[in-house]
Amino acid sequence: MAIGVVVEKGRMAYVYDESGRQLCTKDIGSNGGLVGYTGTSFAIRKDRMIYVYDQQGKQLFTTNAN
Repeated sequence: MAIGVVVEKGRMAYVYDESGRQLCTKDIGSNGGLVGYTGTSFAIRKDRMIYVYDQQGKQLFTTNAN
């Protein structure tokens, strides 16, 4: 299923498909935020790192945000 939208609420990111069904959630943390998303992945910044996840919330890779 493709990602339809990712919504940041407080310390959490909620990932929904194109039909509005929730696919997964991820803790953003107090110093983090949603960077962006595509139909197949989403990225969250935590401190100085960016974490990229697939539709089910499995981590694909991590990179330095600087």
